Amino acid sequence: MLKVSVRLGLAIMLFLVSSVYAATCDSIWPAAYTGNSANSPVLPTFTGTAPLILNNTLGTGDFHYSSTSLSRNTLTTSGTTTRLYFNGDLQLSGSASLNPAGNPEDLIIIVNGNFQISGQAYVNALVYVTGEATLTGSGSVQLNGAITAAGTVRIGGSAAITYDSDAATGADFGSLCSVAPPRLILVDPVCGASNQLIVNFDSSPGYAPLSQASAENIASYSVVDQSGNNLAVQSAVRSDEGYQVLLTLASTMVNGRNYTVSVSNVQDVAGEYLGLSSDAVYFSTQEQGIPASYWSNDTFSGSYASQRVDSNIDFYWGVFSWPSGSFLSGFSVLWEGYLEPDVSGEFQFQMTSEDGSRVWLG
Repeated sequence: MLKVSVRLGLAIMLFLVSSVYAATCDSIWPAAYTGNSANSPVLPTFTGTAPLILNNTLGTGDFHYSSTSLSRNTLTTSGTTTRLYFNGDLQLSGSASLNPAGNPEDLIIIVNGNFQISGQAYVNALVYVTGEATLTGSGSVQLNGAITAAGTVRIGGSAAITYDSDAATGADFGSLCSVAPPRLILVDPVCGASNQLIVNFDSSPGYAPLSQASAENIASYSVVDQSGNNLAVQSAVRSDEGYQVLLTLASTMVNGRNYTVSVSNVQDVAGEYLGLSSDAVYFSTQEQGIPASYWSNDTFSGSYASQRVDSNIDFYWGVFSWPSGSFLSGFSVLWEGYLEPDVSGEFQFQMTSEDGSRVWLG
């Protein structure tokens, strides 16, 4: 059984870009309306498959819907807090109203798309939009609470927003505003350098950027080779986005050796700490090829059996030529490295294998 996993990163992208991160809720809704916000709640997986239908009452908790367009009728809430998630655009017009008799902290609306409200629509809620928000029309559009968007917020006509600061601190946000401690993803050698490593931290929603002072404290990192020798860290430089750290070592790494990079007590800007985490790095000076780790099982379990640099990922292994393991037990391979395109443009990555393969780009 052949199971191949390929993890690739572009050499020209030394620092990943992440424009938003989860923050405390009062910083997500700091004013009546906030456009192009860098702060985002921890967004869940949007699972809604049907639109919201009004003239009903919802209790507290999470409710998922698909794209929804409403022009009349009312949604009533029955406590603190109802959380609505729309997997697509939300449009309110006419006399549609959401939580008109309740407090803004009783309703949170998360729109995974664009939000548009017009006519005489009325909303008491905290609203977050991943796209753009537009409040306009010839009617008396009214939103009490706050609205924040990752895109622009446009207000026109007779639309009005009344800020409720108590809602931004008094609502039950569930897991929307929790921030996870920093998480180490992987460590990569810098292409063309024998004494530099890039430490990558999780930049997905729910993870805040690293504190610069903490990330650049060299005491937070250790690099040890396969023989147990320590390589001193000379400097640590955090990327502007805050999710990667460039380590420069006082000595050079040796071709064909494994290194373990450990990270501890690194703090993010939200005050969360990473306890202790580590990642293994295989260093090679071969200019063309990708380092490969081979396991003698098909589940990447335990320690790898061997490592080498493969100049071309294009194999046809027969029954008696398996690189590791046996025909019956199978094997798995992880190729991990950088690709440096000769020209700019669009590139397609594709894998073909007998029993399954996956490609990660980072």
